[in-house]
Amino acid sequence: MEEGKHLRLADAGGQVARVACVPLPKPAGPTLGWGGGAVRFRRWLACTEAGQDAALQQRLGAPYGEALVAGDPEVDMEQVGRFIGATQTVYLASSGARMDAAPTWVEVVLDPAGEEVARGLPQVIAPNVTDDVPLRWTGQRLPRGQAARRYAFSRTLQVAHVDATSYELLYAMAKELDARDEVVLVGAGDEGREALVLRPDGVPWCAFLEGRVDGERYQLLLHLSAMELVQPFVGGEEGRARPWPPLGAARAPAASGADHAEEKPQGLLAYWDPPAVGARLEEESAPPTAKTLPPAELLRREVYTKSSRGLLAVRKLLVWCTHKAEVDRDFPAYVVHWTDYSPGRKEPLQRTVRPAPTEAEALALAEGLVAKEIVKGWVKS
Repeated sequence: MEEGKHLRLADAGGQVARVACVPLPKPAGPTLGWGGGAVRFRRWLACTEAGQDAALQQRLGAPYGEALVAGDPEVDMEQVGRFIGATQTVYLASSGARMDAAPTWVEVVLDPAGEEVARGLPQVIAPNVTDDVPLRWTGQRLPRGQAARRYAFSRTLQVAHVDATSYELLYAMAKELDARDEVVLVGAGDEGREALVLRPDGVPWCAFLEGRVDGERYQLLLHLSAMELVQPFVGGEEGRARPWPPLGAARAPAASGADHAEEKPQGLLAYWDPPAVGARLEEESAPPTAKTLPPAELLRREVYTKSSRGLLAVRKLLVWCTHKAEVDRDFPAYVVHWTDYSPGRKEPLQRTVRPAPTEAEALALAEGLVAKEIVKGWVKS
């Protein structure tokens, strides 16, 4: 069931009506601005593939601090700083090769102690909120205030009438719940005891109806929760926590992460484990079309070195004018690039890239980086 679609809802007496379920209107957020002007969020290219640490080690050998002092192999001044738009996810295998086919996901179920108890292909959860089987009151009610403290509600949908018959039913529901200052748990499925799954492989929600009445107007809200809060344990074993008594059988939802998703059905922990995936990165969906652009001009270059345990660490400042901003809006006028290379570090090559609209702002950014990063022990080359 997608939001904005119709469903069937039954009251405590079993009377069923066809209703609409719509998201609540979102209030307008604050307008971001700075110095009297609007703020725009932009992303820009910090590094090309040839400037990454792995590529530099393959081309120059490791360590390559002397090469960073003598030249700028880690920076492509014709590309770095360019603004980028939409991207798409690209998965890399553990070997670093690009994966052109989706990996096989494996569902691993762990017990509370962290031991694996089952492994297999993930089961796709089918939606159970349809126009055929109504949502039903379970008879399990909570005071409105207690529900707000006991559950973390992450979404709220509004149940609206579509005709006079459904208006009477929904108004009666809202009036009863508002008079008692209660919310009622509703369930899906033939018996009305299942958690609500709104879309294929979606989150199983615990759903509570709340009613509000103002004269002949009403508001019936469907609050969705995927997390029951834990009540502190008083007395008995020290350090334990005691959950509230369960309201019904329902699996907790899958929470998506960068490389896996998690769910906790019946006290177990299950997660999707893609063992073949080594990394995930973003790639531009539409790379820029080739065009003739003027070359960049280097305005300032400063190199600082420090020897530690026989290894040469390098910090380097580059400031250049792109000469492309007036021709191509995807480029800033100026770019400030800071290189921080330490061969003994887990991530040897790090960088900071900042675009600037004017030369004065670029030089001010450069001075700030030098003042912050160059401390005792660094020698200017």
